[in-house]
Amino acid sequence: MIIKQLRDELRLEEARLVLLKKLRQSQIQKENVVQK
Repeated sequence: MIIKQLRDELRLEEARLVLLKKLRQSQIQKENVVQK
């Protein structure tokens, strides 16, 4: 049971990291558009 819980937490953490990465990339793209 504990292992399953840890695995679920890991999956949530990975999803959050992916979301953060996408957000950062879209922000960078917006900044690049503004600079041009």
